[in-house]
Amino acid sequence: MAKLVAALCPKCGANVQIDPLREYITCTYCGTSSFVQTDRRPVTQQIAQAQYPVIRVPTASVGKALLVLLIAGAGVVALALGGLVVFLVSAPASSPQSARLTTGPTAQAAPLVAPALPAHASLPNDDFFKDATPLPAKLSAAIGTPLKALEMVIYPEYATIRAQDPKNPAHVDDYFFRNGEVQAPTPVAMSDSNKRQLDAQLFDLAGLDFSAVPKMIADALKAIAAEDGKATHIILEMSHKEPRFRVYVSSQRDSGGYVEYSPKGERRMVMK
Repeated sequence: MAKLVAALCPKCGANVQIDPLREYITCTYCGTSSFVQTDRRPVTQQIAQAQYPVIRVPTASVGKALLVLLIAGAGVVALALGGLVVFLVSAPASSPQSARLTTGPTAQAAPLVAPALPAHASLPNDDFFKDATPLPAKLSAAIGTPLKALEMVIYPEYATIRAQDPKNPAHVDDYFFRNGEVQAPTPVAMSDSNKRQLDAQLFDLAGLDFSAVPKMIADALKAIAAEDGKATHIILEMSHKEPRFRVYVSSQRDSGGYVEYSPKGERRMVMK
């Protein structure tokens, strides 16, 4: 059995146990399916366009899981070979067809996903946890102004945003930003009720202090105080009638949590 790794659901913040060898996990609290990203399993364009939440697993955790799997696999192979030898020795010499080796039922297939990027593909140069200030300008240049969003999620290497179309305010689209490029939008279907409440849920990126992101991350790590805690992602959305930054902290030993901040980076609430 592969070693499970503690993480936080990117959608609801609940604690989840994931198998780093699997490509997807489903949160038992909110039912959200998330893509498990590793150094050898990057987020592809198809995954990004499908807007799957992403959980990043450290390389060390994947290595441990692979080691456990290899050890277990070696035991299974040894048992299978031993059984095959006994079977061949005991089979009648006049019936060679009876010595055929048949396979048992296959394991449950993983969801179909696009192939990973080639090993020589260039890695992202951005680190938005260290400097997120370019995000509003680059997104506005690609999407238009005024840039108003329902939700934005910031990861170290990329960001996603669900934003209103400035040219058609009745439309909302999902965008994926990485390596300085904003990919083609994916339309978001909205009910009549959501359309009526749209204006109240939108926030303008121009009113947010993205330069405070590193300070908020450092403060969140202290506030959550999880052993070996790491900031995994930041969600921006309306909360308590104002747009707020929500910094999520995960730990393999503690429960983790998140901290909410005002548009200017002032701490508002701690949840752990």
